[in-house]
Amino acid sequence: ESGVKLSHEMDKYAVKYLEDHALLESGEKVLAYYDETMSMDGSEAAILTDRRMMHHSGGTTTAVRLTEVVDIRHRKETLIGDIIEAEDESGLILKIEIAPLNQGETFKNQAMSAWKKARGKAS
Repeated sequence: ESGVKLSHEMDKYAVKYLEDHALLESGEKVLAYYDETMSMDGSEAAILTDRRMMHHSGGTTTAVRLTEVVDIRHRKETLIGDIIEAEDESGLILKIEIAPLNQGETFKNQAMSAWKKARGKAS
């Protein structure tokens, strides 16, 4: 089943993919996960942890640390779905796209909550 998954809802293949490809740092916890592929193989995914927001595609992972994020923006576009942009202190913007009807609001809500918590720890 596609859509945004919170940590307690993650499929076994996704957990295995994260482990097999060493996408998480030691002790890092997944908060939200969205597999962007039709085949649900984990090769293209949006990942939110307690430390970072990441986009994994084509064997490459782009990430921003939540403690360095200065703004998170969200919008909906009719054909694309939810677009979540996290901008860090250097001006890098990480864009996450979640297809319509795939619980993009859930990813956004969890991202906002994790960001607020991370900012509290950073001060």
